[in-house]
Amino acid sequence: MHRELKDHGLTVLAVNIGEKKGPVLEWVQEKKPSFTVLVDEGGAVTQAYRVVATPTVFLIGPDGKIAGKAIGPKKWDSEAGKAALRALAAR
Repeated sequence: MHRELKDHGLTVLAVNIGEKKGPVLEWVQEKKPSFTVLVDEGGAVTQAYRVVATPTVFLIGPDGKIAGKAIGPKKWDSEAGKAALRALAAR
């Protein structure tokens, strides 16, 4: 979804929870994702955002405020998912 919508304002930040930076960096170098991958080794971000399950997706509007939250797998590449992401990116 990031590759498809990045030119429309969509930014994706993936937060790896609880792993050391080294293995995450190796994965990033191997897979070369189009989005930024952050590491929350100590769990501070996980606690601050009250993440209780993975995946947890936060939709942040252009104003920097949380516009939505989804827990568990979702079909972001479905027409409804794409429409929601396009609408948020267009704000």
